[in-house]
Amino acid sequence: MPISDYYKHPTHKDGHDSKCKECQKQYQKDHRALQLQNPTWAQEDKEKRKEYRVSNNERFNYLLRRWRKNVKEEVLAAYCNGHVQCARCKFSDPRALTIDHIHGGGTRHRKEIGNHLHEWLRANDYPPGFQVLCMNCQFIKEHEKKEGK
Repeated sequence: MPISDYYKHPTHKDGHDSKCKECQKQYQKDHRALQLQNPTWAQEDKEKRKEYRVSNNERFNYLLRRWRKNVKEEVLAAYCNGHVQCARCKFSDPRALTIDHIHGGGTRHRKEIGNHLHEWLRANDYPPGFQVLCMNCQFIKEHEKKEGK
């Protein structure tokens, strides 16, 4: 089958679902029919997922950390035009690089969107008004802003 017969899937290595579109549609139809037959399905499924997470907590946390690290690297690359480094001092260790609100307002913005800035930036197609700074330059920028008041 040609690749166009498969839905895109961002977490799979080849970027496509393992089931073809027709098989996926049939699976969804069958799955929905099962849900309608059992009115308590949603609650049971929620409990099963919670049990799975508790019993596989270490693996779940590992996968979550890996996913967040990948999202952060993608966001940093997007705001650095591929050369991941601090906009001020050119420091390039991604462990110490952060996203900075160029015109301030980061605290207010985080309160509005929650603590998942990298996911928000990616979901909103990397809007302007942000830059990559290392933690030292981020601290210096904040200090300079306070001195200017």
